[in-house]
Amino acid sequence: MRGLAVLGAAALLLLGCAGGTTEETAPPPTPLPSLRTPTVSTGPTDSPDAGARLTPDPESAYQQLLASVPFDLTSRCERGERAGTAIARLDCDPASGADRVTYLLFDAQDAMTTAYRARLDRIPAADLEGPGCGKGPGTERLKNGRKACYADGSAASVLWTNDLVYVLADATRQDGDWAALERFWGDAGPVTP
Repeated sequence: MRGLAVLGAAALLLLGCAGGTTEETAPPPTPLPSLRTPTVSTGPTDSPDAGARLTPDPESAYQQLLASVPFDLTSRCERGERAGTAIARLDCDPASGADRVTYLLFDAQDAMTTAYRARLDRIPAADLEGPGCGKGPGTERLKNGRKACYADGSAASVLWTNDLVYVLADATRQDGDWAALERFWGDAGPVTP
């Protein structure tokens, strides 16, 4: 009996080696249908130019900017008149650290960067050169923006951007205390999500 079992196993093994297997191969995968995106607008638009950016209404823009200002400073801020391409403005009188700070909100990074560069272009080059923020004038690239400390007469000022929330801010200390202004800047935001 044992010999029959061994003989049967050997026969099965021979059939497998000879290509007599009954295993089936899977058919090739069915290709997915190609997706198409309409190139023409399929619905109405509020803007005559379908490529134009939609900006929030003034109240929504103001609330968005207010949310970007550190909470303990918001009670000392008031809505200001928008300037240039800014869609909202806040003017604040901090209790300490700076005499004033202004926050401007833009609808895109390129608009904010253009406004920052325009401000720098109005500052004499000599007022931007020095040891750097915290000690005097100077410019630097931040992780998410740009920063420029500059002399405004005897006052110390800092101008900075935040690429995450499209905010340009400017703070000034009339007494020229660069170190105090730098400490203020460290907590002045804008607050990012």
